[in-house]
Amino acid sequence: MRITREARTIAKRLFLLCRKDGRLDESALRLVVNEIAAKKPRNYAAILSRLARLVEIDLNERTAVVGTAAALADNGKQILAALNAEFPNLAASRVEVKPELIGGLKVRVGSRVWDTSISGRLAELQKSF
Repeated sequence: MRITREARTIAKRLFLLCRKDGRLDESALRLVVNEIAAKKPRNYAAILSRLARLVEIDLNERTAVVGTAAALADNGKQILAALNAEFPNLAASRVEVKPELIGGLKVRVGSRVWDTSISGRLAELQKSF
């Protein structure tokens, strides 16, 4: 679906109105979505679509994923605590076991990635040749 500039601008403004203290306020967002759905202004489907995309982007930027080659003894609680201290606005965090990493960790917070895994180092070594 092609979205107009007007719909994109409205969605962005509504998204910014739903933010409080650097975080998305779910109750405000719910009110906005219900109001748009009830009143059905021009381009309401495009506005809701763009608003959903902005929420998805925001959630992805505030999600931490820790990949390990084997299950951690404390389920990664120490690592997740350190990530929460470094990034206080995290919405979600999880630990995933990925045997293909061989060893080490791969941490992703939004678009930032820290790769200390053996498979990551091997890939970098392969690129250098």
